[in-house]
Amino acid sequence: MKKIILSMGLALAALTTFKANIQHKKSAAAEAAFVAKAQKKHHKVKKISPQGEEEEEEIDINTDLGFYKAILRELGVKETAEKIKFLMAWRQGEGGKAKNNPFNTSKHIPGTADTKYNSHGVRNYPNRKIGLDATVATLRLAHYKEIVDLLKKDSVTAIELARTKALKKWGTGPMVKKVLAGGRVNPPPIVS
Repeated sequence: MKKIILSMGLALAALTTFKANIQHKKSAAAEAAFVAKAQKKHHKVKKISPQGEEEEEEIDINTDLGFYKAILRELGVKETAEKIKFLMAWRQGEGGKAKNNPFNTSKHIPGTADTKYNSHGVRNYPNRKIGLDATVATLRLAHYKEIVDLLKKDSVTAIELARTKALKKWGTGPMVKKVLAGGRVNPPPIVS
């Protein structure tokens, strides 16, 4: 009787291990598919044409300028030279080297292979699309509503954006103002 119970126990353990291995392989395959889908060179965003019609436009997010433009489009705000200047100055003020994370967000994106970059929880992202999604998701948090609200104003200047208290919450503090005051906006390339 003990041998039968022992055999049943071993069979149950083997079955459980088999099921766990199958589940792990499914999860790994799903994550690989998600990452592969996100690695597109172009990111489609919706914009409103001058005639008021919604249309899709592709932006190459593998260029730094394309990444900044995609942030604005994903937030649903109009792109202006001042807003791009602000994002570039912000990137320069952050100055981090986390992969695909120019603004040093700590937002974890479930189902991705993001890793911690530093002790503050800043993440490395496996590709630009996931880094873009994390940046936009972070900006949409209530803490940063002031930044997004200012970005919605077509006539906002880079200086006005740099004065927002939300940058202190982000961790950048006065660095954007210092970059703009220095007169030379020249951010380091986004690390991929």
